[in-house]
Amino acid sequence: PCGFAPSGADAAHIAVRGGAESDANFNTHGSGSDTVTYRIALPPSAAKLSIEVELLYQSVPPEAVARLLNSRGLEAQAFARMYRRTSNKPERIQGQRLEL
Repeated sequence: PCGFAPSGADAAHIAVRGGAESDANFNTHGSGSDTVTYRIALPPSAAKLSIEVELLYQSVPPEAVARLLNSRGLEAQAFARMYRRTSNKPERIQGQRLEL
């Protein structure tokens, strides 16, 4: 998100993952942005194309939730109760459809 700094107060608990730490344009100066480029090889016979993309946001990754749901700590159990009461669906931030 905008303003996130990997060196912030909770840096030991919050980390950028998936190789983004070596991505030159990821969250530049706390901008909350990134540029992603997809290169897709198409056969020469490809005529009309339809492309649909969505940007989804999920505040807690499923693998982190799985660890918490299996934990016996009081805080983890409280989180599990709250988590089970929510829809747990990723939030759709933006979408785009292109016809080429």
